[in-house]
Amino acid sequence: MKHPPQTIRSRKQEKPELLAPAGRIETFCAALDAGADAIYAGAHAFNARMRAPNFSIDELTRMADYAHRRGKKLYLTVNTIVKDTELNALKQLLRDVRAIHPDALIVQDFGTARLARRICPEIPLHASTQMTIHNVDGALAAQKMGFARVILARECTIEEIREIRRSCEIELETFVHGAMCYSMSGQCFASGLIHGKSANRGRCLQPCRRLFQGIPENANSRSESNKEETIDPSSLLSDENRCFPAYSMRDLCAAPILDRLIASGISCFKIEGRLKPPEQVAQIVRAYRLLIDAWPKITADVMEESRQLLETAVGREPHTGYYLSSTPPVLGARETQSGRPVGRSETADTPGFFRISPRIPLKVGDRLRVQLSPNSPPQGFTIRQIRYLGKSIKRPPAGATIEIAAPFNIPPGRWIVKASDADAIPRGFAHRIQSMMDEIFQGTSESPSPPPASDINATSFSDDLPSFFPQEPQTAEVQPCRWIFLSSADQALQLAAHPAFHSTYSSRETRVCVPVESVQEETFTRLVRTTNHGTQLGLILPQFYFGLQKRESLYEMLKRGLAMGVRNLVISHPAHFQVARSLGKRRITLLAGTGFHLMNREAVAHVLGEGARVVQVSLECDRENWQSLVMHFPVGTLAITVWHHPPAFQSRAPGPRLRDQRISLTEPRITLKVIRRQEITYSISASPLVLPPRIIQ
Repeated sequence: MKHPPQTIRSRKQEKPELLAPAGRIETFCAALDAGADAIYAGAHAFNARMRAPNFSIDELTRMADYAHRRGKKLYLTVNTIVKDTELNALKQLLRDVRAIHPDALIVQDFGTARLARRICPEIPLHASTQMTIHNVDGALAAQKMGFARVILARECTIEEIREIRRSCEIELETFVHGAMCYSMSGQCFASGLIHGKSANRGRCLQPCRRLFQGIPENANSRSESNKEETIDPSSLLSDENRCFPAYSMRDLCAAPILDRLIASGISCFKIEGRLKPPEQVAQIVRAYRLLIDAWPKITADVMEESRQLLETAVGREPHTGYYLSSTPPVLGARETQSGRPVGRSETADTPGFFRISPRIPLKVGDRLRVQLSPNSPPQGFTIRQIRYLGKSIKRPPAGATIEIAAPFNIPPGRWIVKASDADAIPRGFAHRIQSMMDEIFQGTSESPSPPPASDINATSFSDDLPSFFPQEPQTAEVQPCRWIFLSSADQALQLAAHPAFHSTYSSRETRVCVPVESVQEETFTRLVRTTNHGTQLGLILPQFYFGLQKRESLYEMLKRGLAMGVRNLVISHPAHFQVARSLGKRRITLLAGTGFHLMNREAVAHVLGEGARVVQVSLECDRENWQSLVMHFPVGTLAITVWHHPPAFQSRAPGPRLRDQRISLTEPRITLKVIRRQEITYSISASPLVLPPRIIQ
């Protein structure tokens, strides 16, 4: 049975919108001054960059007014997972947001989207890249949910973007420049697992940039069969079991292929970097503004001018990312910090200075960064004085060994990184930015007033929940209902033969779930018989499947499993709503898995409305939040994970090649096991997390 996506009639390609980040007011002004069409920014809460200064409601109101008077747009990010205990605070934020009149809200949480449609229905919704939309089914699902735009996962190739563009009407937005996470956005648990600071809650501490310890598979050689594959950082090592940046990614720079991206039908190009300084964002915006304006005739001179602008916007080693290959050489950035490596420090003759032989040009005004110890954050400073041959100099000659004044002691042997270039600040830049800021805050223009109370539906702010919730809160009791997730049909049969599992398998309340690929195993037919002719058997849909070929393969395997009697499906991605709809009115039980990050009653209500019967709460749901959630649903609706190996990273990129597939951090001590399965690399905790029986009760 074929499931070809509907082909949308081709339309005339227009120049895409250029969208820039702002983590502070200076960056907002710098991006507009440089030519951005739109700015995205976060409020004081519920956004994915909580480490950025972000903005107050008053500041956002003034920024929106300023942008609109100049024909520009302002998008607000409300793109984190929201706890049930935070819903009242979220409602208040959305009320405040309605008065700002932003051009769109960028959201991740189903609950946020659901509330926004009730509280501020006139504001368009954009599906955040945190939703990991990466295929036709995901884009169609977002379109059906009412999103005006989807921000595609960075892992999509140009051809996969074309497939999505041909299959749906929704606007597409993609990242073209900035830092890249190793894990797919919205599916990283590393910061929460290692540091207790969830990336899905806007508090990522970037453990992927840290040094990991492992034993390389081949310490001093690279694969001869695939020299173009990912540069494995472990192959740079000369001795065993030492620290290296196993998960640190190079930065994305799509400038060399921007004409191909425009031709693929993308509506908006996005620049990453709400934590970047204003001058750096401005240079990046200028470079991409130059290329977009020159399209479709981007000459060599324009490309060179753009390259020079980007060269001053110092970052890690650049790459075109996944756009040209599903396994690009993006892993293995030697710079764990953002910036370019300059060299190692040496002891200087002059007190208060350090000596260095820089591999790249340096000058007075450049900003440097150094990490003094492995477990301390890097420290930065601006170069105020350079000495060469005993004299002060502003621009030393290439290849010179120089001494640089530092505001703190830098021991010898420390890597120095160039964080920003003084040439990135053009003449008059500071004056223009200050003038813009003065205009924004001097109150010369009228700020938009809040909508009158009569415009807001009185029920918008009610805590009432849909009718399938119990009228009176009830305490949920644990029922003997188990969903067991296994890796294959063979493993499921082995457990079935074990005496300890006889009673579990024979219970009608047990569901044994295996990946949908298991239908291709010879033992699958026997597993169907073992599980009450499939009524107790579940198929786990793949959370990630890229391209139409993988999509068609999924539909065929699903068709085969259902024909054999399987009546349970585990879904974990918005794309699966579209898959489930294609099955028609079959009697199938859907379990919504942890990939949805469900942590509040509004999000759960949305998933139940999509057809799920059982909802598995987020792996990051704490006891307080669980107790809040469970009071609002019938017993048996919510499920919680009691034993699992949590994934730290889930990536399309190949992982570090290790002799024993294990890699670790020394502080805090944690060991990960690296597994490559179905073209996805999983770095999972080597030790299971177990919920004690007393907690379950």
